[in-house]
Order: sequence, then structure tokens, then C-alpha cells
Amino acid sequence: MPTLKATVAFYETKPTPEAEAVLRQATVTAHRRATVRAGTDGAVNDVAFSPDGGWLAGVGRDGTVRVWARTGRDLRQAPVAELRGHQGPVWGVAVAPDGRVASAGDDGIVRVRDWRTAAEVVLQGHAGPVQDVAFDPEGRRLASGGADGTVRLWDLTTHSADVLPGDPSGDQSKVWGVAFSPDGTHLAAAHADGVVRVWNLADRTVRRLAGHDGPVRSVAFSPDGRHLASGGNDGTVRLWDTATGASLVLRGHEGQAWSVAFSPDGRRLASSGDDGTVRVWNPAAGEPVVIDGFGASVGEVDFAPDGRHLATGHGDGTTRIWRCEACEDVHEVLALARTRVTRDLTDEERSAFLRAP
Repeated sequence: MPTLKATVAFYETKPTPEAEAVLRQATVTAHRRATVRAGTDGAVNDVAFSPDGGWLAGVGRDGTVRVWARTGRDLRQAPVAELRGHQGPVWGVAVAPDGRVASAGDDGIVRVRDWRTAAEVVLQGHAGPVQDVAFDPEGRRLASGGADGTVRLWDLTTHSADVLPGDPSGDQSKVWGVAFSPDGTHLAAAHADGVVRVWNLADRTVRRLAGHDGPVRSVAFSPDGRHLASGGNDGTVRLWDTATGASLVLRGHEGQAWSVAFSPDGRRLASSGDDGTVRVWNPAAGEPVVIDGFGASVGEVDFAPDGRHLATGHGDGTTRIWRCEACEDVHEVLALARTRVTRDLTDEERSAFLRAP
């Protein structure tokens, strides 16, 4: 990797997409912001921001849903709420537009709670552990996916559920992740058989997106609904065109790609893996900025509503919020890089990067 000064000079001379990718990586590598940790008992399995970004919910193997108040990158030392009730690990968490928190438990139960009022709804129906939950954009419905291979669509007014029709092939495998499209008309699910299934919720037809070599662990729609991202045990992140079904394969993780999340403006896609890295991709170019040094697997990643911060859940029991410098506008990255230059170019670097004699 060139020095930061050389990278800045190279980009200023020739601002190509390739030079921008190198600039972003060098800036992040040169100075990683300190992260604030909030401990829990056991691995953190999922994290989710509130709609206004003012707090963060996290769940883990100890069966507790924790809510932390947040200011910028800072989480309060102690959670503002600890929600118990699940028997065993909690695998998934989601936050509704009105702030209710849904959690998916190993006990086969989905709990929907308002931590501010202690109101709670218990939803039962899965025959086995529930792996993930997702609210629709209006917060009126909740999707859940489980180890029993079913995806259930819950009406949060009546507390009743519809089981979405299975694959026409008859295959029924464990569901690892679920996600609604931004307009609420489609629901995607990540399955252990390597297939992403997408339901049209109007007519309940299902579409198969096959390509992963092994279980698919997570899915996320882009904010405009034109793309669907998936991460899998094969270490790849796939970016699917929701209209055509064509996919772009993003490679880089050494091991499983556990989680994917789009930035609110759709310009960045974050993925996390058991290689202990978070990769921030430019979906248009397919080039990632790699953030490492966490010292533990990164099970989950979520963008804050401001698009400038990321939350990550880790195998060592920590939850972290950090500023995503790789997500900044290129002009902000360039300005940041200039402040971090500690020396001038050598003659060799000047010749190589400025094309000077």
C-alpha cells in the first residue's frame, strides 16, 4: 500500500475510480477511529438501530435484548433497558418505525416489545428456533424465518400469521435471514440450501435466486428496491438485480460472510464476516474498503440512519459503533487524508505518483 501522501498525490493527479478506492483504503488504514464497546455475556448475534439513530438494540447468546442510548460513536456504559424472557440464545432483532423491538429466539418464540412502556406481544408458531425477524416499512407486519424452514408473516394487529407458500420444488431448508423490500411488496429470505427466495406478497408467488455455494446467511434490499444483497457461507456477497435476477459476485471475505447492510442512500454496501473484517463496497464499482483489527469475528453490521456510522456485533461479546470514514463523500475523504499526512514524498514516490522527472 502506498504512503498516504503518495495516495493523495496520485488521486489529485488522476482522480479515477481505482485511485479513489486506494485513497479510501489508505485513509482508513492510516487512522482507524477508536470504538466504544458495550459488553454482553456471549457472542452478539444481531444489532439494529432505532429509526432516529438515538439508540441501538443488540441480542446475543445470553438470551437478553439490550438497548443502549447513543451519541455519535458513544454508547452509554450501561444499557437503558435489558429485556429478558427468551429461554436460550436470541438470534435476530429488528426495530419498527415506532420504536418497538422484535426478537427471534432459540426457544421458537418471537417477542415484540416496547422497552419504554414494557408492553409485550408473544408470537408462537415456529416448530424450532427462530433465526431472524423484520418489520415491514409501516410496522404493521412482521416477518420471521426459522430453522423449521418456514417464513411467517405476522399481522401485528390480530397477532395471527400466514405461512408463506414453500418453494415449488418442494425444498424446505432452514431460514437464516429475512428482509422486506422498501415498498413492502416483496419479502426475501436467506436459506441454508444456498437459495435466496423472494415472495411477491400480493399473489404469494416465489422466485428463486440461486448462486451461492452453501447456506445463505443474510439478505438486504437497497433503498430503491432495485437490488438485493446476500451474504453466504461461501464467503461471497452477491448483488442481485431484482428485475432480471442477474447477480454480481463480490469476493474478498476469507470465510463466511455473515451479514450485509446498505447505507441509507444506497451508495455503500457493508458486509461482515468470521474473518474479523467489515468490508464497505461501492456497489457500482465492486471495490471494497477493508476494515480489520477487530480481533474477533464480526457477526452483524448495520448502518445508522445518518449513513456515517456503523454498528457491529462481535463474537467476543462486544457491540461497537464507529464512524465509517470509507462511507464519506470522496471530497471529505480527501480532506481527511490531507490532515493525516505526516511527511512529504520521496523522489521515488514523486516520480511514480506524480509522473514527474
